[in-house]
Amino acid sequence: MLKAHSSIGVYLDLFHDWSLVILIFISFLVFSIILIFRIKRWCFKDLVEVHGLEFVWTVIPGIVLMLLVIPSLYGLFLLDLSGVCSPRRTVTVTGRQWYWSYSYVPYTLNNAKVRLSYDSFMKIDSGCDFRNLEVDCPLVIVASVLNRILLRSSDVIHRFAIPQLGFKLDCVPGRLSQSYLRSYYLGTFYGQCSEICGANHSFMPIRLECVPRFEVI
Repeated sequence: MLKAHSSIGVYLDLFHDWSLVILIFISFLVFSIILIFRIKRWCFKDLVEVHGLEFVWTVIPGIVLMLLVIPSLYGLFLLDLSGVCSPRRTVTVTGRQWYWSYSYVPYTLNNAKVRLSYDSFMKIDSGCDFRNLEVDCPLVIVASVLNRILLRSSDVIHRFAIPQLGFKLDCVPGRLSQSYLRSYYLGTFYGQCSEICGANHSFMPIRLECVPRFEVI
């Protein structure tokens, strides 16, 4: 897995590791029981009720499930927790066949409203670019501040996904989805449309650049 560069991504990595530990423990226990019954075969002439044993094999799986459910619910609430704060920047992402369109909320410059909108297409491969991941106009957000991302689609269902930032959300026609993104790292992050949206689905790359606050008006 790619190294996470956001608070949500770090928590998802921790939850993945925790779930893997529980999965390994359960797998070891089940295979041990199978091996024991393979080596030693017991034959019971009659069935005897043991309430203590029934209590144990009912409670222990419930505790294991709670160890997975509680962190999972915490992660779901963590995704919406950012919405309580007021975002500093807002950008609308529109999925199209087969490219992305970005539109920033109008801001005031010299007492005039300035609106910035542009399309982002995949670049033709060159020697120094990442194959099928470079674009002509990347999405630019401010690092260390809360950015609100509004997602929609003009044709079919797309999915805006940036694995390193732990961000993935559908762009559904006729529906405006909202999420929040905060990265404490400067740099360039890559993603793709992870929804099978048509013949050129694999040619919808995403390039996101996190820049310092002083570089953005």
